[in-house]
Amino acid sequence: MITAAKWIIILFGIFLICCGFLMLLNPEKARSILRKAGSTNFINYAEITIRMIPAAGMIIVFGVH
Repeated sequence: MITAAKWIIILFGIFLICCGFLMLLNPEKARSILRKAGSTNFINYAEITIRMIPAAGMIIVFGVH
């Protein structure tokens, strides 16, 4: 379980780096995606759920003493 949590954190970090490159290389596309964020209840709750996955991974990894 710890290994899976570490991989989730690593993959989320790679995702954030890719998002940064998207914003750098194609800002118009990034702006259109950001405009959609929170535009409907489904998108809003889906975003919150997706953010809870790496958060749970961090709790599992860093909560172990």
